Amino acid sequence: MNFADADPTKLLEQLSPDSYAQGIVNIIDVAAIRQHDPARWERRAEQVEDYIQRAFKKRARATDMLIRLSDTQFITIQPDATRAIAIACCGHVAKETFGYFLGAGVSAAIKILVASGIAADGIAAAEIAPEDILDAMNAAPAELSDRKSPGPLSAWKLGKSQRFIVQVSPRIEASLTLEPIWHSFHGAIASFLIQPTIFEEIGNSIVPVKLTDLGPRNAGVVTAQIIDFAAEVLRQAKADGVRFGLHLPVPLDALTPSRERLIVRDHFRALLGDFAQLVVVELCDCPDGMPQSRMIDLVNSVRPFCRAAIARTNGDAPPLPRWRDAGLAGIAIVFDGAAERSSQAEIKRIQKLADALVAPRTLVVGHAMRKRELVLAAWAGGFTHVSGSVIADLMQVEGRPVRLSATEIFAA
Repeated sequence: MNFADADPTKLLEQLSPDSYAQGIVNIIDVAAIRQHDPARWERRAEQVEDYIQRAFKKRARATDMLIRLSDTQFITIQPDATRAIAIACCGHVAKETFGYFLGAGVSAAIKILVASGIAADGIAAAEIAPEDILDAMNAAPAELSDRKSPGPLSAWKLGKSQRFIVQVSPRIEASLTLEPIWHSFHGAIASFLIQPTIFEEIGNSIVPVKLTDLGPRNAGVVTAQIIDFAAEVLRQAKADGVRFGLHLPVPLDALTPSRERLIVRDHFRALLGDFAQLVVVELCDCPDGMPQSRMIDLVNSVRPFCRAAIARTNGDAPPLPRWRDAGLAGIAIVFDGAAERSSQAEIKRIQKLADALVAPRTLVVGHAMRKRELVLAAWAGGFTHVSGSVIADLMQVEGRPVRLSATEIFAA
């Protein structure tokens, strides 16, 4: 997909009459956003442009082009699309943009025009009837929300409370559950995060404990059980004829040179073969200042047992280029502190991280997202995968499709 910031008239003059006749040159008009709050438009215009560019990119082919015509109009040229698919693409981009900036239920504000050529006073275009836009959106095969698909839990033959209890020590117990991960580019749930919830008995109190705070021995025990749980889930999925991926959190303490590391590697052997291609290992709590040599050692210790290894961090400046040279496939960011911060501050953080991390063939995962606006900011920023209570709650709804569009997350 190309984004052109040039004179649109010169570009459009190069198109053949057939291109206009086929209906593949369209205009997305977002003037309704400016009219909604004129005083803020000067600051918001750049945000709208960036959002439209990202939303169009997610649906565009390599030959498609997006051109800014004015501060409220954007031309799309889709030479390899049919008229219906081109209109549907513009409709979805407009709907998601209006939904993000104005809220759900704004379909009536969507305005798409089909260009018919260059006129003396500019570009000749006619507005497409709202019902025609809606029909194209509903009929387009690229629509990611397939209402006819079965609910996700039944599709994967998973129970609502898939759970595994681990007695780590006399005073520590862990519960392992499967948390759905949304693949934002494809608008689908195709993998799960194994989420450990750990409690420790201290005196007369039961307190939660993080996986990364257990110490080498207990971390090794929990990690071994996470691996065993993953192998069992994948074996059952294979027997049921379903296929999905798993993200396994592995604390650094479980991979330090020790007896626990050898035990963990022995358990990892259960994932050799076909199962390894379905597993992404998340190396937990990696500090931003971790040396490359240490990262190489960690990646090499898990590489035979997984499709990819990524680093999980809470930091705001993970050195991804340096870590990628160590064999990492990407980064997972945990947003478990978002509840204490404003949504606007978290959105700015997501945008900053996206600008620094999003790159071709790189996994950028956002975990523990508890607010819809954060999920949508991650989606708009180019995060490849998102998990958290927003996604998990939607997956508990009976009849919810396996495929899930950003618009549905906003409207839920």
